[in-house]
Amino acid sequence: MTKIAERVLERLRGADAPLRTRGVALAVDAALDLPLATFVDVERTTALILAGTTGENAARWVARHGMPGVERNLARYEGQETTPADLLGPDARAQIERLAANLPRPKSTWAKNAVDPQLVRELLAPVWQETLTRFAKRLPVPGISGASDSGRGFGSGLGLRDKLKSRVEGRAAELVERSKSVLGGLGAEVERQVQTAAREFSQGATQTAKEAFEARMASEEGKRLVGEIRKQALAAVLDTPIATLQEDARAFPVRAWMDLAPLIAEHQRGLPAYRALLTEEVGAIVAADGLRPIRALLEEAGLLDRVTANLLTDLDTVAAATVETEAFARWVQDLVKP
Repeated sequence: MTKIAERVLERLRGADAPLRTRGVALAVDAALDLPLATFVDVERTTALILAGTTGENAARWVARHGMPGVERNLARYEGQETTPADLLGPDARAQIERLAANLPRPKSTWAKNAVDPQLVRELLAPVWQETLTRFAKRLPVPGISGASDSGRGFGSGLGLRDKLKSRVEGRAAELVERSKSVLGGLGAEVERQVQTAAREFSQGATQTAKEAFEARMASEEGKRLVGEIRKQALAAVLDTPIATLQEDARAFPVRAWMDLAPLIAEHQRGLPAYRALLTEEVGAIVAADGLRPIRALLEEAGLLDRVTANLLTDLDTVAAATVETEAFARWVQDLVKP
């Protein structure tokens, strides 16, 4: 090895090597002056992404980073009182409230006829039947309320309770008309009792309907109908042209909501919790892959050859730009001088 070569290596090696640091700075400075397109070639970048987005790579990412990240996020706020408003900040919250008050009503044209209405009727009919039957039982009318009728009243003869149970499905309006007809022949006192029963029932109607709905959902027929409804709704989404699905998005004030980003960003960057979140997430990535050589990671993803070729091209471009500068010439002179 020549004396000059030994001197150059001596000046470039070691923890404290000012000339080496200066040379790196020259290369970085030259790279920063190059157009972004020098490093982001459309064809090369597209090919690299397509080569990397394989099913195997996606599964590896989900197992190594995706699911652990979800689990960390779920555990992050466990037992805390942090609210979404705390993360947004007061200015963003006020803006969101103004925007939410003027949201356009979605047309959802894609959802029309997405589900067979007969399935919905079949699903909910027993719920309405049970709810209205419980109301009918409260009416002070013989044969409906279940109270004994010593005389031969019209209730026992007509069997109104059985008729209501058999015909109430999907016929709430008809039930009202029938009730009016019955009430027409009752005295004022009975009418008052009916109004009282209706008022008392209305106070617990929500719970009654909830119980009936839960029972219906738990039944085998209810599960079957819900499954069919979900199947049809999903098919409607998957088989609808994207342009149709985007109709509501076009009417949505996207720009106004995007304008929230600066407010939220400024608020979050000052939160200790946000800094802790970033530290935890970056640390998790480093913990998973940080000790592995970049070569090994690229080889595992099947991208080593492509990335190597791209880097050689890009670094050569940087080197070519660097050696053309006067600063580089002075650097070489200082590097080899006695």
